[in-house]
Amino acid sequence: MTATIRSIAQPTDDQWAAAHDAVSHDLARVEAKGGAILSAVSLPLAAAAVAAPALDLTGPALTLTLAGLTLLTTALLLVLVVIRPAGLTGQPPGGSWLYWATASTPDIARDVASDHRADQLGRRARLLAHKMRRLRQAVTLLISGVVALAAAALLALI
Repeated sequence: MTATIRSIAQPTDDQWAAAHDAVSHDLARVEAKGGAILSAVSLPLAAAAVAAPALDLTGPALTLTLAGLTLLTTALLLVLVVIRPAGLTGQPPGGSWLYWATASTPDIARDVASDHRADQLGRRARLLAHKMRRLRQAVTLLISGVVALAAAALLALI
């Protein structure tokens, strides 16, 4: 049996556009979810943090309340990481506005003439994966924090 080796086909412009659109759509979704979580939890968290000292909690109820508030605060910090604009260190990559902001006019012209689609797609996909992991961690912390606060409320009623 003879093995045939096929060459790797170059993606079409439509395939590049579809891949970039898919990543852009998911980036927008994860940032919108992060914004919704931030809006939904930040005000109740602030109210709980202000009201907790006035509740005169002791023992396990106090411990669970503090743990719950700590978990919620940590989750909100992770959400801020999700919605924070991506920062770059070192030389900005070609094919990006960050590069063009510091490049000379001839360098910009050469850069625009280059095909950076694979690099851009890879960077954006890695950014999306990072944001999704952080959002998932934040949701897990939020769930844990709500459970701790619910347990504290039950203990306070006993």
